[in-house]
Amino acid sequence: GVYALAVLPDGRLASGAVDGTVRLWDPSLPGEPLVFEGHSDSVRALAVLPDGRIASGSHDHTVRLWYSAHPGEPLVFEGHSDSVNALGVLPDGRIASGSDDRTVQLWHPARPGEPVVFEGHSGSVRLLAVLPDGRIASGSDDGTVRLWDPAHPGKPMVFEGDFSEVLVLAVLPGGRIASGSNNRTVRLWDPAHPGEPLVFKGHSGGVTALAVLPDGRIASGSVDGTVRLWDPTNEHPTRLFVADTSIWCIVISSSGEIVAGSQDGAVHILRELA
Repeated sequence: GVYALAVLPDGRLASGAVDGTVRLWDPSLPGEPLVFEGHSDSVRALAVLPDGRIASGSHDHTVRLWYSAHPGEPLVFEGHSDSVNALGVLPDGRIASGSDDRTVQLWHPARPGEPVVFEGHSGSVRLLAVLPDGRIASGSDDGTVRLWDPAHPGKPMVFEGDFSEVLVLAVLPGGRIASGSNNRTVRLWDPAHPGEPLVFKGHSGGVTALAVLPDGRIASGSVDGTVRLWDPTNEHPTRLFVADTSIWCIVISSSGEIVAGSQDGAVHILRELA
């Protein structure tokens, strides 16, 4: 299966899979992808740096940084004691990673040394999302979303709701945070006004994937096999796509298409938004 997707600045698409590989696809030239090998276990997370390098996080406890031009030897970042589930890239190019070891770690891409470590979650860190101002949102099995300031690595802002483990996060252009959880809802949090979130209901299974379109709408994917599109001001979703298998991840392509990865290993490009 495909666990992770990421879009490069030039429009190419990276995928991370159960077999431990990162593959780089060119949608304009269908054919065999470039294959990056090095992880000893499944690739759970991908992120793209401003210069086009690809960061991958794996069940083998490492983060690796690849040059997208050729599948050579990557930089290897070792600091986590368990699976790396999530990655994010800060505006200055630093890489954040979240892990089953309950920490968020912050790495400099030119120096694979000791990371800055953020501790506070009582469960696995499953998701990360970076706000425009460089703060890092993390979602966890402990049922909370936490917001960390890299400039002040002390106590985070904590968002708590009546949901089970957080499965996915995304950041809207204005800095609001969308979360998806096992209780089948999408929630929209505003760091500027902590309190009750907006709650979007419609999925019949856990929400496992989120992405934000350029116009601010939210695409959500679920184990119910559907992708739904939400307007942050309207609680009623539009069903975009029905699959025969669970949706695991979603990204928005450089041309605004919704790209979904599913449990059966397929990558779906959804060109129709209605």
